[in-house]
Amino acid sequence: MAKQGEIIDGKYEILAEIGRGGMSVVYLARNKNLNQQWAIKEVFRNARDQNHEEVVQSAIAEATMMKNLDHPLLPRIVDIIENSDTIYIIMDLIEGRTLQAVVEETGAQLQETVIDWGIHLCGVLSYLHSRKLPIIYRDMKPENIMLKPDGTIKLIDFGIAREYKEKSVTDTTALGTRGYAAPEQWGNRGQTDARTDIYGLGATLYHLVTGKSPAVPPYEIKPIRMWNPQLSSGLEKIILKCTQLDPDKRYQTSAELLVDLQHYHEMDDLYRKNQKNKMIKFAVAISLSVLFWGSGWGCNLAAQQMKGQNYENILSEAQRETSTEQKISLLEQAIDIQPQKSEAYLQLVTVMKAPTAAERLQEKSTTFTETEDNILRKTLNAEHLNQLKRNKDYSDVAYAIGSLYWYYYDYGSNEGQTDNQYTRMISALPWFEETVQFAKTETVNSRMADIYRRIAIFNRDISAMINEGSDTNVYGDYWNSLIELNAQLNHYEESGNQPEILKLETYVLSMNAIENYARKFKGNGITYQQMIDFYNQLCSELDEIQISEELMDSASGLAKKKAYLETRKNYVKEAIDRAFATNPNSASEESVQEGGGQE
Repeated sequence: MAKQGEIIDGKYEILAEIGRGGMSVVYLARNKNLNQQWAIKEVFRNARDQNHEEVVQSAIAEATMMKNLDHPLLPRIVDIIENSDTIYIIMDLIEGRTLQAVVEETGAQLQETVIDWGIHLCGVLSYLHSRKLPIIYRDMKPENIMLKPDGTIKLIDFGIAREYKEKSVTDTTALGTRGYAAPEQWGNRGQTDARTDIYGLGATLYHLVTGKSPAVPPYEIKPIRMWNPQLSSGLEKIILKCTQLDPDKRYQTSAELLVDLQHYHEMDDLYRKNQKNKMIKFAVAISLSVLFWGSGWGCNLAAQQMKGQNYENILSEAQRETSTEQKISLLEQAIDIQPQKSEAYLQLVTVMKAPTAAERLQEKSTTFTETEDNILRKTLNAEHLNQLKRNKDYSDVAYAIGSLYWYYYDYGSNEGQTDNQYTRMISALPWFEETVQFAKTETVNSRMADIYRRIAIFNRDISAMINEGSDTNVYGDYWNSLIELNAQLNHYEESGNQPEILKLETYVLSMNAIENYARKFKGNGITYQQMIDFYNQLCSELDEIQISEELMDSASGLAKKKAYLETRKNYVKEAIDRAFATNPNSASEESVQEGGGQE
């Protein structure tokens, strides 16, 4: 068992114990090299329990599964350290309280809040279910959802999650929490699938909105308006459909459930009654309009013109607004009016990239936050995207969104202390792929997007390729991509408020690549002189970057990023020399021979 002050794997210092189970302990730890905090789960291999081997294997399987996932609502697993008697799992430190604790303390939660949580949980379930090997979570309940201090949530504890196997008829083990677990989780009742998680989410929403736990005898989920008549009949119908005993009668996908949650009020009995009355009145109006067809056509044209004018007016108002929050709200309205037009999306990306001048003076964040990410995801719903993709400028919108994630996304950054470059790359990748796919002709954006795409795919796949021994010939292409990216950025004009961030992020990426893969680059024919020339170019360009006093004092982190690069210069140079030889001249001659004269 680890002790306070103990160093794990030469870098993780144990600070305090923060949780304990039968065969594991969770500690607060600090990476003393990067000065960032993590949670470390210590699992004992020699636990004296008849099920200890299954628990150990389950912990390893959970950690391995989580290490391959990347979603804002999921904690990250960054390392798995196995010793002879202990396994250490290094993961995100998530501050906050479980929704179970929140309900126990304050009772039933506000309906709108619960629906918002449900919408976000549908998003993470869609992510899990849509993977190449779908992941079935199987333990959705308030106890496994953390509410962070900033109001966002995280789904934790993947101890009984499983990968869906298409040919399997049943699950081999009965696992889950009674009251939240679907009937098929209790052995020999069929295989658990996406609909199993929908049942658990429905039971969780029931508990949160009523304050009544389905895990308490008699383990019933009653219509929610039996507990509170003021609740929405639409939400009641949604929860009852989620928790049907027969999986075929539930929502079949989380995407289907998401649509109803977003429009739950339209399922209310009173709403439908009003809509019926409106339809009757509409039918009468239609009958009358036949008599006035000509004027009716003119009114329709006027309505379309009015809609377009409202869109333009809102865009103009957003440009005049001094508050980022209000700008975003106005742009959301504009997108709802004309979701097929690109201007509002492009403005929204620009606003999320950096605050207004007034907010900059108040040192407010200049990064793309998790809260803004949630707003953007909600705005880019399937209905809006389907219409937007018909616009010839869609590839430009996709490129702008990809750049927003690549350079500005702050998820996992730990207030600027942690390099979250991998998370930003993986988040940006789908948008750069869309840019390349939808570009009608080759443009600057499509060329840049292709470079970003190749770099992200390399970083996404390289660990697996190294483990499989299939990485032999991939480093030359990665080197060429880095050279291309730096060359393109030297000619790239950034229209935003922080052009420095593009170069600094690219220098971090390039310097880290040389430091980590110098030997691999050499093995793929990159010469000593090529590496030194690139290194010297990066150092020279870094020296030329002058960060303004305003940005130096802001929350942008640009000064820290430049300072970090300054501290890495010598290490990068040493990595190049080690990869070839202590004598640069002999290393150059050797590399020319190995590289077949590629210089």
